[in-house]
Amino acid sequence: MRKARRCFQRAVVVLSILLMQLLVTLFVMTVNPSPLICRKEPYSVLPPDEHLITRETRGVHIPYTNCYDVLDNSSHVSRESLVITCDNNTSYSRQTEFVSDSQPFSVPFKDPCLGLFIQQHCYGRYRVPNVVHYVWFSRNVMDVFGFLSILSVQRFLKPCVILVHADVLPHGPYWKHVLRLVPNIVHVHRQAPETIYGKRFGYVQHKSDIARIELLTEYGGVYLDNDQLVLKSLDSFRNYSFVMGHENSNNLGNSLLISEKGAKFLDIWYKTYRSYNPKQWGIHSTFVPFTLAKIYPTLIHIENESFIKPDLGGINQLYGGHYNWSNNYAVHLYTRWVKKFYTIQDLKYLNSSLGEISRLIMFGFATLCSDSN
Repeated sequence: MRKARRCFQRAVVVLSILLMQLLVTLFVMTVNPSPLICRKEPYSVLPPDEHLITRETRGVHIPYTNCYDVLDNSSHVSRESLVITCDNNTSYSRQTEFVSDSQPFSVPFKDPCLGLFIQQHCYGRYRVPNVVHYVWFSRNVMDVFGFLSILSVQRFLKPCVILVHADVLPHGPYWKHVLRLVPNIVHVHRQAPETIYGKRFGYVQHKSDIARIELLTEYGGVYLDNDQLVLKSLDSFRNYSFVMGHENSNNLGNSLLISEKGAKFLDIWYKTYRSYNPKQWGIHSTFVPFTLAKIYPTLIHIENESFIKPDLGGINQLYGGHYNWSNNYAVHLYTRWVKKFYTIQDLKYLNSSLGEISRLIMFGFATLCSDSN
């Protein structure tokens, strides 16, 4: 009987402690609400508390942040631009000042001086140079997501140089703003490939598929689609020969590629285009490398879901919901398939994962912007 009484008393004490902990937790949540509505803020990059404005929305406290104007509406703003020169097997770079209407320094594809510059200045202790590549064929106006992609690269990768491989450079307000905000852009002039092993391409996107293999073979570095946003450093992957990420369980996505110069996997992948069928959409760009990875597992590192997820089937979670992107290194926006138009102003106040990511890239924090901006 005494033993039973002691057990009962202990149970009462334990329950009392648990109840007290619950009450304390509820009190703390009341006076110090979570930074975001649906999940914990994944980055410790919030500004000082004096910039936060707490408001009540549907019974939930949401912090708002005063956001500066990331764009400058002046048509003639001074900026710096990277210029690369070579002399006696030594490469040099300097920053020159231009107005924002000027175009970046330009070199032809396979320019030996550019290759020498990358070799001498862009590797550090890594196998893959800290060089970022974009391909722009027959695309004229840069949209807000192309702007955000380059800004995300500058914020999180801090590349030695950003190479835009293009027959004709983009134009428009966002391109001008990129040139003002990002000084290390270089135009690599090249025409879009028209054939592969004697076969004409069926889609303009297939020209880009081949170009990205060719440019990584020539220079090495990180290739990004124009609607691919980087969310954190990729340095942890720069000592692999070649890296791709799963788009889904049956293929690999080619919107983000990391490669050393002349990677063996790239050579094998390129040669499979002998069987290229112009009528097939994504066979050689996504399913073929997935198959090759099973045959040559030592030539590639596969990152499971942190480069591209959510995939196209779940992309609405990103645009209109709250997808947990805290473990993502990057996200792909699938703008070819998702026809939604946004401005910088829209993204400042958009209460979704896309809004959070956009604000993180532009301002360094994911919280909503206040109406006073």
